[in-house]
Amino acid sequence: MLFKPGQELVVITQGSGHLCLLSYGSKDGSGINIVGAMNTNAPGITRWLISFSHRYDKFAFIWDGQSEGVYQIGNGLERRHVGRKWTAASTAHKGASHVGIEDVADIAKHAINRDGATTVYAIPNNI
Repeated sequence: MLFKPGQELVVITQGSGHLCLLSYGSKDGSGINIVGAMNTNAPGITRWLISFSHRYDKFAFIWDGQSEGVYQIGNGLERRHVGRKWTAASTAHKGASHVGIEDVADIAKHAINRDGATTVYAIPNNI
């Protein structure tokens, strides 16, 4: 299952851009959804860890950059392209064992913006 030890969600990007994360499906029934982006100006490769909030069950992420972004689960060898727009976002649901593709554009459009304060973390090069 995703977000368990050995099943971490890692995104690998090249060049500058924004990794955007949407947290939705609140457990408390509030209907409050959060969207935010983390930026990189690195000319080379940046590795990111997609974390999660215990308050939400669903997460969607996209790479808004000039070059490609891929994700992998844990140390797995398989890599797949990260969604580039909210209409075809990469999605991870708690309890799932794979990443899907969904149209979450309407949810993202109405979510509260938390740029720079989301649960996406750049992984230092030496880890």
